[in-house]
Amino acid sequence: SQAVVRLKEALINAASLRIFDPDKSIVIKTDASKYAIGAVMEQEGVPVAFESRKMGEREKYMPAYESELLAIVHALTKWKSMIGTRTVTIETDHATLSR
Repeated sequence: SQAVVRLKEALINAASLRIFDPDKSIVIKTDASKYAIGAVMEQEGVPVAFESRKMGEREKYMPAYESELLAIVHALTKWKSMIGTRTVTIETDHATLSR
């Protein structure tokens, strides 16, 4: 049936993780909503780690730029042992952080 075909395609195209390589550059992409924050660490455009969590009750009332900053801090804290002293590129979709 068509549902089985779509399921097979979804499984084939699902994100897979690559093993972290300390010699390659690191890009961390973050996002935040009113309810959760999330991040993906990539090397050469391929994910090596994912992280997300729900926002706490007080965090849900933060301004958008603070939520985006929270996502960045959370990701850097979570992956500090992998990052060490390496240079990291952070990508976020919130315009107020780029000013």
